[in-house]
Amino acid sequence: QLLLDWCERNELTVTRKNEGHHWIMLHPSFRAEWWPSSAKLVFDQRWEHGIHCHDVEQVIQQVRRRLPPVTRATSSP
Repeated sequence: QLLLDWCERNELTVTRKNEGHHWIMLHPSFRAEWWPSSAKLVFDQRWEHGIHCHDVEQVIQQVRRRLPPVTRATSSP
């Protein structure tokens, strides 16, 4: 549930397939896929650049690094 909540707060759409053995997280700027049983995380289907992520916290850390910086509007005085 932690990963689902985090993804929702960060505007990622999540699809779980194969009874939770394949997670697909979509953001307008990237696609992340995670297989918990093999601890493999892949961005944008670049299979040769897979990252080992053994738990949800590691996945969040890696996905967070790829999120674009938040643009904050500043108001004029």
